Amino acid sequence: MVTHTTKLARWGNSAAIRLSSAMLEAAALQVDDPVELVARDGEVIIRRPRPQVRLDDLLARFDPDKHRHEPILDDAPAGRETR
Repeated sequence: MVTHTTKLARWGNSAAIRLSSAMLEAAALQVDDPVELVARDGEVIIRRPRPQVRLDDLLARFDPDKHRHEPILDDAPAGRETR
């Protein structure tokens, strides 16, 4: 783990921070990598963007021959499913 203390700097109408090369290396980040910023509980977290999973993409990868199987019932009905 790498820790570093720095100051916020003005960058036009915004604020900026500088990340050392050691910090970038420890986080496996490079200049121009996309990052996601999350502010919560008095902290700002910098992380890689999480992939957006869409139903259309999942269905496009669905292969009925590979993913379809017979239902497996391993117990007697226990609730409203018998109605």
